[in-house]
Amino acid sequence: MDPHEPIAQRSPLVAEFRTACLPVRERVCGLVEFAATAVKKRDQGLASAV
Repeated sequence: MDPHEPIAQRSPLVAEFRTACLPVRERVCGLVEFAATAVKKRDQGLASAV
């Protein structure tokens, strides 16, 4: 099957390029710090962004 055909592009079995991301622990710590900042500043906009 040609990977450029429309059916192949929709298949979940075709590998997709994904960007690298931080480990889960670092992402969660970042969210916790972000949420704490929102609480300290009493900023509803920041709080809802978490």
